[in-house]
Amino acid sequence: MLPDSAGTSGNAFRIVVLSGAPPRVLARLLSELCRSTQPMQVTGVLYWVQSPKRLPDRIRNLLSQFRKPGYLSYVGHRLKSSLADRVRRGGQFLWKMVHAHFPSEDSFGVEQLAEHCRQLGIPFQTTSRFHSDTSLQFVAQGQPDLGIVYGTPILKPCLFELPRLGSINLHQRKVPDYRGGGPIALWEMLNGESEIGVTVHRVAEKLDAGAVIRSATLPIEPADTLTSLELKAHVVGIDLLVGAATDFATGQVRETPQTGEGRMYRNPKPEAMRELLAELQDLRGIPKAELTYPLWKLLARYVVLTPWLAVRNWYRRFTGTFPLVVLYHHVITERPHFLGMSTDQFLHQMQYLRRYYDIVDLKTGMERLRSGRISRPTVVLTLDDGYRDNVINLRAAALDGDVPATLYVCPGHIETQQAFGHDVQRGHDDFPPMSWDELRCLEAWGFHFGAHTRFHFDCGSHDEATLIDQIAVCRRELEAQVGHEVPDFSYPFGLPQNISERAFRIAHDNYQTVATAYGGVNRCGQEDPQHLYRIPHPTSLLEVELLLQQALVFGQPELWRGGGPPEESTSTPTTEQNQSTTATACVR
Repeated sequence: MLPDSAGTSGNAFRIVVLSGAPPRVLARLLSELCRSTQPMQVTGVLYWVQSPKRLPDRIRNLLSQFRKPGYLSYVGHRLKSSLADRVRRGGQFLWKMVHAHFPSEDSFGVEQLAEHCRQLGIPFQTTSRFHSDTSLQFVAQGQPDLGIVYGTPILKPCLFELPRLGSINLHQRKVPDYRGGGPIALWEMLNGESEIGVTVHRVAEKLDAGAVIRSATLPIEPADTLTSLELKAHVVGIDLLVGAATDFATGQVRETPQTGEGRMYRNPKPEAMRELLAELQDLRGIPKAELTYPLWKLLARYVVLTPWLAVRNWYRRFTGTFPLVVLYHHVITERPHFLGMSTDQFLHQMQYLRRYYDIVDLKTGMERLRSGRISRPTVVLTLDDGYRDNVINLRAAALDGDVPATLYVCPGHIETQQAFGHDVQRGHDDFPPMSWDELRCLEAWGFHFGAHTRFHFDCGSHDEATLIDQIAVCRRELEAQVGHEVPDFSYPFGLPQNISERAFRIAHDNYQTVATAYGGVNRCGQEDPQHLYRIPHPTSLLEVELLLQQALVFGQPELWRGGGPPEESTSTPTTEQNQSTTATACVR
């Protein structure tokens, strides 16, 4: 413990951040530090930007590499990749033409990071030399109590010892077993490890050898990839850094010296990295999406329907008649689950959707519907039930790009930590719901929440008292936990047989939007403005695209999953019925 860890009495604990981490990742760390319950002030961010090599140096380096085995093959691979990238960009432009939509690239670079710091009131400076007089002066002027080092080259004591209490570093591996560099999780996966480590340690002169402040592990699951593990390691690392900074600020830090010699790993050269990736692919393979339809049928639909889709989309653009398409899924997980999708699959789908669609949150989507005009292909993402696996995996996806999803959750399951009945029946009772703290954590990261009954209740019931308890009281319980209104609801199971007339009315009287799960899209001016039609979110990107274009299943949308809402529930109730419903169902 450091008894003198906290800053001057009455002042916030001062932190300086030295980093070369991905800008979006660093922005999230800064946001988490600023919203910490312990008063903290980030006195500055010194961000490393690698300066480009001079042309003579590049030529000299190129000539020195030619004699190395495998280098010419690597150069050939780079040239082919560059050509393929140009072809791919041309194809992407043509596909944007088909969608009649040209969204700007979802990039978050140094400029966006600087703007994020400005909004948070944090001084920001870039450097290509961490140890220059200018850099040292920038760090010292804030009189920091602690330095946070995240993704930098090797630093010297003249820099990392400037803060009053020294500096801590995030190392996304176990120490001392995996010191050094290289892509996150590469060496562990090649070595057949079952987990990777994430460590916050004190910065010392010897690389990655300082005392451990906090640490955690991440299991390497069957569907994990280098990308998914890297993003999850960033999520865990952010949590650990905020926790470690809090430990220093409160004087509760515990330092555990490293024992054992360990092993040092080097960052592989690009040509060697190519061979290592090939070896890793042979060891683990690539998870494949499951197809509902034969591949040849899906491709045939693309070939036949693309001209018609292009004409229709341009018509919708000019007339403002694009539908609001709402996708629903359940759990993002690397473990086998009958309702699951891997993080890597989800990432690829989000990258695709951001390129060709507007992904908006539910509130924005409903505002567009009510405006009477939607001139861009618009998608809303929802996930049902509230699985704990989503807590880390959705945050990992958010570090790759915006994921404005709404999660419909069951407060009874959250409170009791009881597994969902449909999981228990299939032997998946090791998929618990998230906790209230985890829900609030996701909300702080920008995710939204709706109600899904108290205990994942089948709303095909006609028991009015039970329906009121499961549907209406559910909202009250959620609002008590999150501290704001929860206006959105989705039916568990969501098929017509799971929605009685009484349940339909109670939900409509207690929520602004009520979501089903039997297919269909939402159009401006539709008869029931509260009813939110949703379509399934397959793991196959081919099927997702055809569903979004309403080209996978033809005919009445309600026939996609077995019918529409109860016939009697679509009629307009009488005044007496309205009064009765209001008296018995609105319990907020």
